[in-house]
Amino acid sequence: MLKFAKRQGTKSLKYDALGERFGRESLLPLWVADMDCCAPETVRQAIQQRVDHGIYGYSDRRLADNSKAAICSWLETRHEVQDLQLQDCRMYAGVMEALAVCIEVLCPKTEAVILNSPAYNCFYTALEASGRKILENYLAHDGKENYSIDLGLLEQQILDSPIKPRILLFCSPHNPVGKVWKERDIYELIRICQKYDLYLISDEIHSDLVYPGHKHLSILRQEFANLYDKIIMISAPSKTFNIPGLRSAYLISKNKTILQQLGKFCEQFQIGDISLSGHLALEACYSQEQSKVWLEELKQYLKQNRDLLHDYLKERFPELKHCKPEATYLYWVNCRSFLQGNPAALRKFFMDAGLALGWGELYHGNGWVRINFGCERALLEEALDKWNQAYLNLR
Repeated sequence: MLKFAKRQGTKSLKYDALGERFGRESLLPLWVADMDCCAPETVRQAIQQRVDHGIYGYSDRRLADNSKAAICSWLETRHEVQDLQLQDCRMYAGVMEALAVCIEVLCPKTEAVILNSPAYNCFYTALEASGRKILENYLAHDGKENYSIDLGLLEQQILDSPIKPRILLFCSPHNPVGKVWKERDIYELIRICQKYDLYLISDEIHSDLVYPGHKHLSILRQEFANLYDKIIMISAPSKTFNIPGLRSAYLISKNKTILQQLGKFCEQFQIGDISLSGHLALEACYSQEQSKVWLEELKQYLKQNRDLLHDYLKERFPELKHCKPEATYLYWVNCRSFLQGNPAALRKFFMDAGLALGWGELYHGNGWVRINFGCERALLEEALDKWNQAYLNLR
């Protein structure tokens, strides 16, 4: 049974850091990407059992092996990924930690990383902090509800770049636009990576939150992995089961050389492991039948929230363009026809309306906003009413 809980006063980033992040505390938080529902009861039970034991010492390799076995089984049954072995998997405290290691090991400081903009804001901050050049391949938008990869532009950018690209960072499904990529998209990216000798890193953290009519195709599927060996997938149960605070993620590759290089770096700097609670939570999420039942209920609830938001935007704000997400609990809305799309004016409008949203410029999408609808329906309805009232007052 899906349950929601009050989060104020729990040192929640989403709720309790509003004053620090937005300058105002009395806002409805629809920004950072975690949800307001409780994690599956299986997670609480697994952690509580160990808490009751009272000793939280070092664990041996079997704990990590249990997590890896759960990951392999999950990917096989949910995403048709075949022939994974425990040794293909490496554990990390987060997807961004895994990505940061890949950047340091695989991309010299004199080379570049390609990503499809708009993109997850932490991609930009991590790459900028690493000193690597960012080559932005902006997704093509048809002006309605569809994004696509401009493959011709991508190849031309690679050829024209004065700095050699080394990594293509792929977000599948895509955050923030909510796109579920088709088979032909992935084949074309692999072709380009082969042609120009690029590592293909696929962030698949949102892959379990795909809506009916769409299907996530993991880069690890045999039809892709058999074509090219410089493929890496990174993911986590954190978005799916709402456990980002437990810090549990993983990286998978069939390329032994890549894994050896990453492993050597992690050994040198003593990173690349997760906490006891992270292991316990991951295994509970991926192995327990109750967790799978919980996930199906969550997806139905999120679909209803998504449809509510989509229909409300079409009815009340027909001039706004938006992308009905095929996956994720994030809604990407084009507000460029409103207030001339001025980022500062949009921020002021929405905050005066009482809303804290993901501002588009963070994702390199000026004039857009990202709305997190992973909340109770009553809160979403209240937020939409506030938006509508502020809009009417402005007119």
